[in-house]
Amino acid sequence: GFARYSPDEAFFWAPDAEVLLSDAFLDTHCLLIRGGRSNEAGVVGLDFEPLPNRNVPEIAGTMWLDEATSRLRRLEFEYLNINAPESLMDAEPGGRVEFQALPDGTWIVTSWSLRLFRARVDPEGFGNRSRVELDGITLEQGEVLRAQDNNGTVFQGNPGRRIAGTVFDSTGAGLPGARVFVSGEGTEVLTDSRGRFELTHLGTGTYTVQWEHPYLTQVAYQPEWAEVRMGQDIDELELIEFEAPSLEEVINDICDGVAQPAAPMLSGVDWVARSVILTGRLTGQTPKPAEEMSVRVYSTAFEAGSFFESLDLDQLAGRTWQILAEAPVSANGFYGACWLPAGSRLIVAAVAADDDLDANDVGQVLRLVELFPGSVRFINIPPDAPFRILDLRIGTR
Repeated sequence: GFARYSPDEAFFWAPDAEVLLSDAFLDTHCLLIRGGRSNEAGVVGLDFEPLPNRNVPEIAGTMWLDEATSRLRRLEFEYLNINAPESLMDAEPGGRVEFQALPDGTWIVTSWSLRLFRARVDPEGFGNRSRVELDGITLEQGEVLRAQDNNGTVFQGNPGRRIAGTVFDSTGAGLPGARVFVSGEGTEVLTDSRGRFELTHLGTGTYTVQWEHPYLTQVAYQPEWAEVRMGQDIDELELIEFEAPSLEEVINDICDGVAQPAAPMLSGVDWVARSVILTGRLTGQTPKPAEEMSVRVYSTAFEAGSFFESLDLDQLAGRTWQILAEAPVSANGFYGACWLPAGSRLIVAAVAADDDLDANDVGQVLRLVELFPGSVRFINIPPDAPFRILDLRIGTR
């Protein structure tokens, strides 16, 4: 049959052209020709229903044929003989299938939709028996966007509502290889060799369109996005443009305009350059909202000062930790700490901006791990990889 139902689960199947034209289907269904609908010229309806006394799960409906060519255009049907409570069948489960003949004679389903019931078991039934009730209606659908063979495109679907545009690099040329996506929707495309993109088959509503590129993701940088409102017109096209910042502009933004210090630092007895940019996000169970947090970076490296100043032996031995950076955290959890020493041990800690910790007592900071696992990390960033992404996923005990 075309369906299988039990109180625990339900499966439904829709027919394709091969099923409708099969001997098995024709032998088990009655067919009746009727005229086309008043609002659609050029079609003829061919009604079908299962033979009397056929008690397996079945379908009944209408095959709509092109009046001139007799080619099948679409199928509309409902499910019958499903051993389900009447309350579920009130949802009128059924579906619609659109067909298209390709140039080589092959038939494909270009779109389909199913209207299905969603059941809920009510434990407070009559007596000791639970009761199955209608919990809602589920609409499932799919559409073929494009069909191709060795000779190229043989079918092109209707793109529907679209958002199209271009991502430009900092010189004004199109930026290829950028990922453009709709936030929370799973819809994404890559820009072509000229930086162009097109998002298709969108519904009505407001969409947040974002983009990213490998040169930006290496520093966990999220460029500006756009909000686009799509109306009722099924063929609506909205055009937008994005301008990619240069890497220099990105670094300037992350580092709040502070230039890279020219003087190196001492890490033990080795000179190390201040070339590292550390970025990332705070996720998980932060003790306070993200914007009330900060990321503190400690290191045993230190500024040597003038030639005439005496050196601290504990510092030379790498036993003294000091704060090198305290980076604010944005509302979406992003942070950036700049010009950290490369090749030196670092402690990275997520702390509340107004905590009672002694900032100079690294031991107190390390004890945060006991309360918030993942809030403190030990790292060492090599000089040949100055960009590092470190996400702090904070848990609780």
